[in-house]
Amino acid sequence: DLGHILKESQVGAVIYEKLIPKSRDAKDLRDCLYSGEDFELLFTVAPKFAKKLLSKKLKQFRAIGEIVDKRFSFRLVDENCKEKIIKPRGFRHF
Repeated sequence: DLGHILKESQVGAVIYEKLIPKSRDAKDLRDCLYSGEDFELLFTVAPKFAKKLLSKKLKQFRAIGEIVDKRFSFRLVDENCKEKIIKPRGFRHF
């Protein structure tokens, strides 16, 4: 999950609610952010590689946000363009 990437890399992130892929089984945004059902692979790349990858218009890749300086923490821009801090946490299986 993104929280682990941010912690290990000591960076922050801004993600956009409207860009987050949603499973048919997800009840709400909370499920998309915190449920244990893995249906998408999350990874980060440098901006120049992201531009190159996204320019190929491959359906299997999509940007959901960007990595930022750690001082900006982990933020979500919701559908109304309001920004809020997200508490990074992973799914607990047991």
